Amino acid sequence: MYQSVQVLPRFLLSLCLVWENDQLEGPLPANLGNLRSLRGLRLDGNTFSGNIPNFIGSWTKLVRLDMQGSFMEGPIPSTISLLTKLTDLRITDLKGSPMDFPNLHNLMEMDKLRVEYGLIRIYRTVCDMRSLLSANNFTDTIPETFGIMKNLTDVRWEHVFREDTRFYRELDQTKLEKLYMQGTSMEGPIPSTISLLTNLTELDLSFNRLRGQIPDTIDSLADLEYLFLTNNSLSGTIPSWISDSNQKLLVFLEIPVDVSYNNFTGPSSLTVCQQRAVNLVSSFSSSESSDSVLWCLKKDLPCPGDAKHHSLFINCGGDKITTEGNEYQRDLDGSGASHFSYYSEQWGYSSTGIFTGNEAAAYVATNTFSLNITGPEYFQSARTSPLSLKYYGLCMREGSYRVQLHFAEIMFSDDETYSSLGRRIFDVSIQARGYGVDRF
Repeated sequence: MYQSVQVLPRFLLSLCLVWENDQLEGPLPANLGNLRSLRGLRLDGNTFSGNIPNFIGSWTKLVRLDMQGSFMEGPIPSTISLLTKLTDLRITDLKGSPMDFPNLHNLMEMDKLRVEYGLIRIYRTVCDMRSLLSANNFTDTIPETFGIMKNLTDVRWEHVFREDTRFYRELDQTKLEKLYMQGTSMEGPIPSTISLLTNLTELDLSFNRLRGQIPDTIDSLADLEYLFLTNNSLSGTIPSWISDSNQKLLVFLEIPVDVSYNNFTGPSSLTVCQQRAVNLVSSFSSSESSDSVLWCLKKDLPCPGDAKHHSLFINCGGDKITTEGNEYQRDLDGSGASHFSYYSEQWGYSSTGIFTGNEAAAYVATNTFSLNITGPEYFQSARTSPLSLKYYGLCMREGSYRVQLHFAEIMFSDDETYSSLGRRIFDVSIQARGYGVDRF
């Protein structure tokens, strides 16, 4: 039962106001702008309507502002630049037409900037400024003003911009440790000057339009722990420090590296589909027909033998089972950060990504809350992935097939605790054809 917000008690003048998952609806009340001593406001998980009001600029003492998944409309008003005391800003999933990037001109003296799934987290010298602008329909490119922030240690631009984006002209943020620029429509080559980021530990440039060769200078980033370059148009030969298992750096140390779905060319000395912790699936150009390139490295994974299969059943994240007369293959491999596996030339899966803030999270989920899930046993387990998960039916006979996906919620608890909060999003593509996003 949703309810609207109309009257605010006066004792909130210097307190933190929390309306999370309270099933509130309607516009924000105008008298909310009178709370000039407000320190924190959290509006997550409600169904508000209307635009984010200009009066947010009157909360000059505000430290935290949360508007994640609140169903409000953009744009983000320019008065947000008046909130100079903010330590935590999270505004995600805004509705409405394409919008300009918010005015953060007065918030430039930062140590860290994190743009994550459209979200920006900014850290000041004294106070910890975290700002998230996630999944918002921004139209402009990355503002060049961010290129002058020399003290940055954490930058995340993910799924934010619509126009073509390029790297900063000068990569001299030498204190930078984490650089995530995923799904930003970024194009052009990876600059060799990326080697100047000597403190870099995590680099994610996946799902962009990058072209050209992978710079050999990345090999000099001795502290690198993750490297994700999947789904670009990178070409040339795969550097030996990635493809050669005898090299001493990335591969030897089993650091997750994903270069799948690019346009590399042969010849290739690779003799296995998964080279230690390096995901190479479908990484070669569609024009590459050299016999020296393994089938799993070629586009569309051509069948290495005879196309003899006409059905496929997989129990994602679970053991082998038989239900309704169909035998479901087991899928218990716990790998996922940068991994490709295939089984009996019948099926395989590719998984990419690490769970931000929980790098040790499992890639296989089970019904840990003992929820009362009815139906077949395949509802008791699932495979998870934070960035990309693909299943492949291999050596299938030509023809039309019916695809059925079975889902059950086994990761959120069925009670009134924090573990019960959340919304599930499915984004399904079959043979590169998208079937939309459904929210549950």
